[in-house]
Amino acid sequence: MTWDRVALIINDILGALLIARLLRLRLHRVYYVFSLFVLLDLGGSSVLFLSLLYPDHFDYRIVWLCCAAMSWVAILWMVYALLGAMLATLPGVLTFGRKLLNMTFLCAIIIAILTAKPDLNAAQISTSAPFLYSAVNVGFVLDRVIATTALTVLLCILGFVVWFPVQMPKNLVLFSFGFITYFGSRTVLLLIHDFLGTKTPASLSVIDTCLLSLCFVYLILTIMPQGETIPIRIGHRWEVNQQKLLIERLEAMNSTLLQDARRL
Repeated sequence: MTWDRVALIINDILGALLIARLLRLRLHRVYYVFSLFVLLDLGGSSVLFLSLLYPDHFDYRIVWLCCAAMSWVAILWMVYALLGAMLATLPGVLTFGRKLLNMTFLCAIIIAILTAKPDLNAAQISTSAPFLYSAVNVGFVLDRVIATTALTVLLCILGFVVWFPVQMPKNLVLFSFGFITYFGSRTVLLLIHDFLGTKTPASLSVIDTCLLSLCFVYLILTIMPQGETIPIRIGHRWEVNQQKLLIERLEAMNSTLLQDARRL
C-alpha cells in the first residue's frame, strides 16, 4: 500500500472521529459547518478509493469537481459563521463586519483571479482538449482562488480581534487558530503546485493530507465542553489602562454602528 493511500485512510479515520466528537458536544453552529466541510472531504476520499478499485465505473474527475464546488460553498459559509461567532457580543460591529466582509471577498476574488489569469488561459488554451481535462484544470485554479480569498478574510478577522481585546470562548480561539493555520498551509501548497506545474512532486498531496490530519488531531484534543464557557481575550498585551480604553472605544463603536444599522 502506497504512502498516499495510508495518509488518506488515517485522515478519514481522524475526520470521522472529529465529526462524531463535534456533533456529540453540540457546540456553536460554526462547528457544524466545519463538520460539513470534513464530511465532504471524507466523501471525496471514499470515492477516490472506489475509482482506484473500479476505474471503469467511476470517473474521479467528475466527483472531484462536484465535491470541490460544495466544499467551496462550505468554506465561504464557515468564514461568515466564524465572523458571527467571534463578534456575537458586538452586534453593531458584526453587522458592519458582514458588509465589509462582502467587499473584502469581492476584492480578494478579483486579486486572486488576476493572479490566476495565466493558469486559466493555459487551461482553456486548447479547444481540442477534452472537456473534463479543461474543467479539472480550471477547478484547480478556482480551488486556489477560494483558498486565497478565505485566508485573506480570515487574516483580516484575526487582525481585528488581535488589535481589539475582543472576548470570546476558549474553544473558538483554539478553533480559529487551527483553522487559519490549515488554510495558510493549504494556500502555500496550492501556490507551489501552480508554480511547479507538471513538475509538482507526488508527495505534495501527501503533505496536504497530513496537514489536514494534524488539524483534526489538534481539534480533537483541544475542543472541550468546558471551553465554551471559559471567556478569554487574545491579541496584543496592552497595559491595563490601554486595554480599558480600547474596550470603551470598541463598545462605543459598536453602539454607533448598531444605531446606524437600525436607522437603515
